[in-house]
Amino acid sequence: MKHTSKLHSITASELEFQKWREIILSEEYHILDIGRCFPSEELEEIFLEHAHEINEEHINTLLRRFLMTAGESSRDTTRLEFYKNKELLGSRNDAYNSEYYKRLASEDRFAWEGLSWIIDLLPDNPKMAIDVINAYELAHLSVLDEYDIYGMHDATLIIRKKFIDVKQPRAVLLSLSPREFELLVDALYEKMGYKTTLTSTTRDGGLDVIAESNELGKSEKIIVECKRHESDIGPDYIRALTGVVFSERATKGVLVATSNFTKESVKFAMKNGIELINHDDLVKLLNLYLGSEWSVYLDRIIQIRRLHHVKEEIDG
Repeated sequence: MKHTSKLHSITASELEFQKWREIILSEEYHILDIGRCFPSEELEEIFLEHAHEINEEHINTLLRRFLMTAGESSRDTTRLEFYKNKELLGSRNDAYNSEYYKRLASEDRFAWEGLSWIIDLLPDNPKMAIDVINAYELAHLSVLDEYDIYGMHDATLIIRKKFIDVKQPRAVLLSLSPREFELLVDALYEKMGYKTTLTSTTRDGGLDVIAESNELGKSEKIIVECKRHESDIGPDYIRALTGVVFSERATKGVLVATSNFTKESVKFAMKNGIELINHDDLVKLLNLYLGSEWSVYLDRIIQIRRLHHVKEEIDG
């Protein structure tokens, strides 16, 4: 079992999946001995296996159960007394300067600020939601109890399974024109934090998108080649991209495809430092940065990037 149980009304880990799901999603969830995270690895695995079939309303309800809520508990009162006693004895450390302690000592603020607001970031910004959860945990790691941590970890699992590891039919990408596919990849890299340049439709030569970062210590120039193919990509394209990366003095080359790559391609890419992104990898990245419903808004995403680059050309 993943988590140890504690004595209460109902031992959650002993329930059948459907019964546990019924209770955890109801207003009676507090009768479970463990209601802030998955009570066992078995129930976790079953839930994640069926996450794609569960509607978002139920997903959001479960996230509310697992995420930190605004408020305070008896352990906070005990911790405050402990801090005050240490302070009276002249023992003081960095904990007293933390925002948690300031909230704890305040008479008009809760000790804990809630995290359920990250649900508003879904389904469009799952990566941002996960980043917020991880940052919250890091900031409070020394004062969180194990079930708080389990709950946040389980919440990130749910977000990844429901909103990131979502399979999209290859036909969605193959329905795009080559230029539309390039614009979609361009939108992805822009969302990843790069400044992008789209090459002219009359000039290709192994270079479709230039993605650059001038962040201090992380300066990059990436040459991205986009291939909207149904069949596996052979080594010739990777060989050509390697030459372009060298001639453009880029830091890296990336080949993004709607298909897979042959064994020879993978071998050649590894030897020459070229990153390969196949259909499955691309879908995960699109889910991560553009949201799991990106295919619904595909036309809008492409048009926004098209207008962006047209405006850049006009402005010179």
